[in-house]
Amino acid sequence: MIAAHPLEKKPYNAIKFARVDGNDTPLYTVGKSKKELGAAAALRSAFQQFGGHCFHCKQWMPPERLSHDRTRDHVRAKHNGGRDFLHNLVLACGPCNRSKGGADLISFRPEIGSEYMKALDEHLVKCLKSLGSK
Repeated sequence: MIAAHPLEKKPYNAIKFARVDGNDTPLYTVGKSKKELGAAAALRSAFQQFGGHCFHCKQWMPPERLSHDRTRDHVRAKHNGGRDFLHNLVLACGPCNRSKGGADLISFRPEIGSEYMKALDEHLVKCLKSLGSK
């Protein structure tokens, strides 16, 4: 649960934490596959299997390969210190990703940024509760 994506819908919920490798990198499996992947590759695989909605405009994108029109987007841009951690990656249509550029979510679309922060807060509360029950 701790290394899960905060958004609990397909394709994000098809990504399951597997383990941390020798370099402290979280690895994931997607769907029924046992192949372990890094976060960016796991999100790509999940999208290719299940499709998903653009995080920003909510347009449906059918399962296919990522491309100029179907992309991964960093919630916190790489040039602002964002990394390829699962919680920092979302799916975006090409036009939204290019419009957002390096902006943060709150600046780009405040309502979407607020929605994501709420999901992240709820996810963190669940994680803390699960740690407390161990």
